[in-house]
Amino acid sequence: RQDGSGEPYSSIVNMRADKIKNHLSVAEWEWVVDLFPLQYEELLKSGTSFLIEHIENVAGVKSNCAPYPAQNRRKREIDPKFQKWITKNVDWDTERLIKYEPW
Repeated sequence: RQDGSGEPYSSIVNMRADKIKNHLSVAEWEWVVDLFPLQYEELLKSGTSFLIEHIENVAGVKSNCAPYPAQNRRKREIDPKFQKWITKNVDWDTERLIKYEPW
């Protein structure tokens, strides 16, 4: 755990919440110019143009690569029991920091 106790997490979703917070904390590092939280699903839905544009603006340089287009992938079926468990047990305040919302 991130509390220094050396104890294991009681659940993988608790570890995920700490991992998200730890990842986002890099924005506080002195030499980090920008942090752009991004969902993989957004890259699939929209392609990479918006990400490349953002990086160009932050870095002040023009990219030298071609963006990938959006990908139309079928949605995975989620077991209703699993969905209910996740909805109940996930730390939604932390998930919202990376733009996830409950189903």
